[in-house]
Amino acid sequence: MKTSDIKRFTMLLFTIMLFITACSDDNIRPPYLEEEVGPTPKEFVIYDAMSYKDKPDLTSDMISKIRLIYEGFLLTDGELDMKKITTQISLTKMSNYQAVSTDIEAWYSTKKGEDIKDGLKIVFDAFKKEIPHCTVGNYGVPVSDLNVFRFNRTESEEKLIELWKQHSEKRCPAAEVSDVLYPSLYIMTPDVNQWLKDLKTTVEYIKERFPGKKIVGYIWPQYYNLKSNPDYMKFIPAEKWDKILEGCYQYLDGAIIWSNGKDEDGQTDVAWNDPKVQAMYNTTKTFIERHKANIKLDKSESSDDDGGSEPTEFYVYGALNFQNTPASLLNYGIQPISVVSEANVSEAEKQDGIYPPSIDRIQNLATNATHPVCISISTWHVDRSTNNSAMMSRFQTVHDTFKDVNSKVTIGYRGVGPTSLTSLRVTSYTQSDFQRNDSWQRYAVEPMRGIREYADVLYPEVTIINDDLETWKQDCSTVLREAKWNNPNKKIFACIMTNYFNKTGNIPEDYEPFADAYKPIKEATWLNALEYLYRRCDGIVIIGNCQKDDPIEYSENLGIMKATKTFYENHKNIIDKTLPEEEEKPVTNNLITNGGFEDKIEPSSIDPVVHTNKLVRPLRLSGFFDTTAQKTFPTADGSVTVPDNVWFHRCNNNSWFWFTYIDDISTAYAGGGTPISHSGNKSVVIYTAANADAAKYSSHANNLEHLQGVAQRLSLDNSKKYKLQFFCYRPDLVWGTTNVAANINHAEKIVVGIVSSTGANVNTDYTYEKVITLEKTEGWKEYNITFDLPDIIKKNPGKSFEKCAIFFNIVPEIDSAQKTLKTLVNLDDITLTETK
Repeated sequence: MKTSDIKRFTMLLFTIMLFITACSDDNIRPPYLEEEVGPTPKEFVIYDAMSYKDKPDLTSDMISKIRLIYEGFLLTDGELDMKKITTQISLTKMSNYQAVSTDIEAWYSTKKGEDIKDGLKIVFDAFKKEIPHCTVGNYGVPVSDLNVFRFNRTESEEKLIELWKQHSEKRCPAAEVSDVLYPSLYIMTPDVNQWLKDLKTTVEYIKERFPGKKIVGYIWPQYYNLKSNPDYMKFIPAEKWDKILEGCYQYLDGAIIWSNGKDEDGQTDVAWNDPKVQAMYNTTKTFIERHKANIKLDKSESSDDDGGSEPTEFYVYGALNFQNTPASLLNYGIQPISVVSEANVSEAEKQDGIYPPSIDRIQNLATNATHPVCISISTWHVDRSTNNSAMMSRFQTVHDTFKDVNSKVTIGYRGVGPTSLTSLRVTSYTQSDFQRNDSWQRYAVEPMRGIREYADVLYPEVTIINDDLETWKQDCSTVLREAKWNNPNKKIFACIMTNYFNKTGNIPEDYEPFADAYKPIKEATWLNALEYLYRRCDGIVIIGNCQKDDPIEYSENLGIMKATKTFYENHKNIIDKTLPEEEEKPVTNNLITNGGFEDKIEPSSIDPVVHTNKLVRPLRLSGFFDTTAQKTFPTADGSVTVPDNVWFHRCNNNSWFWFTYIDDISTAYAGGGTPISHSGNKSVVIYTAANADAAKYSSHANNLEHLQGVAQRLSLDNSKKYKLQFFCYRPDLVWGTTNVAANINHAEKIVVGIVSSTGANVNTDYTYEKVITLEKTEGWKEYNITFDLPDIIKKNPGKSFEKCAIFFNIVPEIDSAQKTLKTLVNLDDITLTETK
């Protein structure tokens, strides 16, 4: 073949190869070049274990939280206490910590290395079983503090290091069972360069012995607290502190900034805003900014408390005690609930420090309950730690007794469960957060968990003490997590009070006062709190806690009510699902107005007080058909008139000893006395005080049954018969807490009747009446009386009842000295209807 032919053939072959390559499905790729792989970016974590007073949450500054647990909360007499350990596991779990450091130091001087390892393994395994994602280690494992160890020693460097290693040897086995190693790296003197050398020596030794283990060292922004140290607890200057942080960053995986919260004298508490603390912290923040690309925030995968998704329903209940709160608050989305004091359903005398539940009272409560019942307990749980089985039996009895009578209405107990954590910041303010939480968990939470089996609904308390809602939210989150994690499938309704719970009066010098204590919670604070709760529980119970000596008038313009209205409007479509359908009130043809005493009596008075309590008192009229109120007992303006169909106190004797007033179970009474009601929150009381001598009741010396009572004017048909129905309660004891004998209720009889206005004057006491002898057993009793008007008129010619009055009088009892004895009755649910 000629050379030219060979060239042509070669060109043809080359062209064919190009064509084949161009038509191929494979993409044309450049030659493979191995990618450069850079070093893994460093991750460095800074943990907060500082105890400076009023220190805020520091996570926004990229400083992580760590659960540091001192040995006193894990050991008893130097040995593991599994009950304490279980408490700490629960608190750690509820607080959602990722990193855990125990601090058991006593064993370093009392146990052998393998025993230390075995003991810590028990603790660590217990934590990992309940909180698998956590990392656990113990302070001071696997070596002692080299910089502290070398203080005032005279050995050669080689000998000193050898001694330090020997001194640390018994700590080393525990490293094998630790997720992370937490050596102590405190500094003794201002010689930072020596500290850096010791840091390098420490880390190299640890990595040699335990390769692959993460090392997070404890550092302290003050010099070590050895009494012989000339620099004892002085704050480390900023430039030296920066070198310490940089050293940690170079050699460690993280650092725990620890402090005992004390000043340079070792005694005085140091506040977070102290210039020395802030100088340290500003240096720390500058360090973080310098390395922000590599600073990691260590947090649990589930630590973001966003509350979850929008609920499908949300309940709002309310038992407010502002004066003249409307009977219905459905326009705020608030349903009624019966918040009942323990005293209302207990026996009168304590047994071993506990008021035993009263079966009769609980049955009466259940019989008349139409709304959910939440009992505010005060003594039923005091033996939770000493006789838990007795406490459990007590609550089982209450629950079963109630449900046997009323299976439809739910019953639960305020603070079950659990009780408020935030309120302990007021009552136990001297404790650290750690101590407070530990005490709450051990003494309030764990012993009372079993009660939840005997509650239809859980009512945890989330009390607000001031406007610091960030702290409140931390506590609230802990409370609600406890309720959810130890919940036998019950709904959770958080109890939140209307007024700030805080100290008033003589406030201790070391307590920061809050000017708005017991005032209604501010609008912005309240709305923020409700929105937080909205996604975290099934509903709320708004409970009034206005103080008896400082009543607050209800108003739509109260910030708390405006915020509640806004909250309701924000979630109206969800809240409305839980509201009862609007129903017309059943027609009862009751001719008595306000027979249940739930509506405000107008006009009325609150002066003078009833045993220091400002209670609503119907105004006093001398005669049934007078309209102008008397000026005294109770106090009233001389021009005030009482219209028909309004309750009044009928008594023409101007003396302090004769009372009618409204009992309100939403109000706590001072000086003894327990408010009760048959239904709703209120009833009326007729009460004769003790020790009125004959001169005081001389106007009725021979007519005591008509001395005083409660009455209402109305109009009836002379041709009809009427049935009067009412409930009466005669308590065993009347007002007072010290001398039981002096507080015995001597009430024997009441007189109930009707009086015609025809020919009546101030001294006319009745036209027809019936004396009722009271049963001596406590409990609501139902009574019925028939007023046959044609027959009464026949026996009282000329009388008409087109204007008349119905009355209820108590009959005073007199002792041998001719002085009155205490007598008292409650009346409720009074109805007057036509009958045949």
